[in-house]
Amino acid sequence: MVLVGRNTSALSEVEAGIAGRGGRSASVSADLAGRQGLAATAGRCADIFGEPDILVNAAGINRRPPLGSLTLEDWDATMGVNLTAPFVLGQRFGPSMADRGYGRIINIGSQQGRWKTSAV
Repeated sequence: MVLVGRNTSALSEVEAGIAGRGGRSASVSADLAGRQGLAATAGRCADIFGEPDILVNAAGINRRPPLGSLTLEDWDATMGVNLTAPFVLGQRFGPSMADRGYGRIINIGSQQGRWKTSAV
């Protein structure tokens, strides 16, 4: 398992937990908010254990200042982590999964990503 995140101490803690249960893992410190580093991050992940069979997109952010205080940087970071990163990583790893005849891409979202409708 290759873990990706910004918080290196949290990554190390999870790695230790995986190792303590007999698993193998590594981590890549990266910020998924910007498009520029996504290809390099994906390459670094693949270099560790090879092309993945399973990609789990579980990163997400939710900046919630009042609308008048929400900046374009807030917007771009939110869209980058929550939408662009899963898309780019899926494009990067999906074709090799298809070529091998096996693979899974799992996108995990939050309850805030669901639209609630009610009958009037």
